[in-house]
Formats: sequence, structure tokens, C-alpha cells
Amino acid sequence: KETPLPKAQGVPNAPTLSGTPAIDSIDLTFPATIPTEASKVYGYILKRGNSTIYEGPDAAYKDEGLTPGTEYTYRVAAISNSGTSEYTEGVFTTLE
Repeated sequence: KETPLPKAQGVPNAPTLSGTPAIDSIDLTFPATIPTEASKVYGYILKRGNSTIYEGPDAAYKDEGLTPGTEYTYRVAAISNSGTSEYTEGVFTTLE
């Protein structure tokens, strides 16, 4: 049985990813919780598939110009001076 690697001290917890689909867009939110020993989260990395679509300080992003009725996979991580969290993955489908 493999033992999981310990989480780095002070790294933020993986963000919670949620989304509200529309016909050609998805409103995404991804707040992160911070362990007491971690430094403040100052940014996020959001990917659709393997492409980074957002890097910045806001815990929300509207992905626009999407194809109606299509499934999209997102991954998001939080960044602090202590390091980068693990990625959280979510799958959302635009409305038809």
C-alpha cells in the first residue's frame, strides 16, 4: 500500500469549483480555504482542458464564446507565497 505524500506546509487548500452554465458561457467561482499556517491566497490559475484561460487575483471568471450544448472540463489551483494548491477539477455543460 502506497502512503500519500504529505501536503507541503502552509500551501492553500484546493479551491472549491462551481459553475453556472448559460447558452454560450459558464460563470465559474473557485474560492479557496486557507489553513492557519498558510499565507494569504493572492491568485488563481484556471484551465479549460490543458489551456490556461485565467491567471489573476479574482476567485471568479466568466468563460464566454462557448459552443451551446458542449461539455467543458476545468481545473483550478490557488496560489500563495507558501506555494500552489492541488488542482480541483469540474465538468460543466453549456445550455442548448
